[in-house]
Amino acid sequence: MKKPEIDRNKTYSSSEIIGILETDGRRLHGSEGSHYQFKNPEKKGKVTVKHPEKSVPGPTAKSIWKQAGLLQPRSSRKETES
Repeated sequence: MKKPEIDRNKTYSSSEIIGILETDGRRLHGSEGSHYQFKNPEKKGKVTVKHPEKSVPGPTAKSIWKQAGLLQPRSSRKETES
């Protein structure tokens, strides 16, 4: 399964994040109050998303992407010196 593309500069709503997690094969595992937990039977761990949320803060979205294993590593900005 191809990983969904994540735009580091975009502000996501909780609905958009949930859609991306579902595209990745995660399904709603449970909820407590306004926090939904998603789990993929083929992957390790759960991912928690606060819902509804119009705008998820950047650091929170980054944490969600890391938990889900969807964050692509940035290419190194340092040039190697010879």
